[in-house]
Amino acid sequence: MSTALLVGGAAAADAAPKNKPCVTTTEFGKVQVGMSKAKVAKIFGTKGKRESVGPDGHGYTNEVREYKACKAPGAIVSVTFASGGDLPKAKVGWANQKSWVEGWTQ
Repeated sequence: MSTALLVGGAAAADAAPKNKPCVTTTEFGKVQVGMSKAKVAKIFGTKGKRESVGPDGHGYTNEVREYKACKAPGAIVSVTFASGGDLPKAKVGWANQKSWVEGWTQ
């Protein structure tokens, strides 16, 4: 499942998460367009792990962060944060895409 989101939001990602280091489907559903990394970390209860960062070819820099999914072995939650271009100057970026990917066996 992948959901494209538009852009908006702000704040620093320095606040320490207070709950478990995995993401529930309810928490995943709360992530909205334009949320900062700090807001997403607060909702998820973890800062996740940076998987990649770099230019997207359209004047933006994208950072992809991955998170473990609760009660879904092998599932990965991914949120892409964008910054630069015509977005307000922010070091942390703004949520512009999220996905929940579950692996399967045959």
